[in-house]
Amino acid sequence: MNLFSSNSKLKKDNIFKFSLPAFSTCTGAGDCLEYCYMKRVYSLRGAVCRNAHNRNYEFSRLRSFPDIAIHELKARQYIKRLRIHDSGDFYTQGYLNKWYKIASSCPEVLFYCYTKSLHLNFKQFKDLKNVKVIQSEGGKYKLDKRSAHAVVIAPGAKVPVGYVNGSRSDMVTIKHNRIYLYMKGGK
Repeated sequence: MNLFSSNSKLKKDNIFKFSLPAFSTCTGAGDCLEYCYMKRVYSLRGAVCRNAHNRNYEFSRLRSFPDIAIHELKARQYIKRLRIHDSGDFYTQGYLNKWYKIASSCPEVLFYCYTKSLHLNFKQFKDLKNVKVIQSEGGKYKLDKRSAHAVVIAPGAKVPVGYVNGSRSDMVTIKHNRIYLYMKGGK
């Protein structure tokens, strides 16, 4: 099985990803639905992409999902960095708890994610040394800007002072706590 794949942006930095269906799993989404880049991705890649994301969603609902993911990560030891959700988000506390089990069982892998599901309890997950959670602007919930977070700006807009561009490489996300991303997709 290959739960974990890559894309052109992540591949150059040897980063793998786990994707879920956009929109239906984004329980914390708000204004971001207007400019979500997945609108463009789904229109370009169509059913193949949506089917893969739906397959992952069905796996994520299984009680055995953590064991399946841990087994795959142990078998594919070359996976050292994993982005949880380049599309989709943590849709329940139980699902987030599954990722806690996966990350705590695979300390050799760095797990990171952007999330708008700020209504969930991330404390235990964020306390793991191999996990980075980045709050993402555009959702229903207010960001705690004292913690790692990302803001979204329109191309050509003034860059916020003290923020670094995470649009070209996720290595920026891993190394910095104040990130800006350019708006893609959308209306």
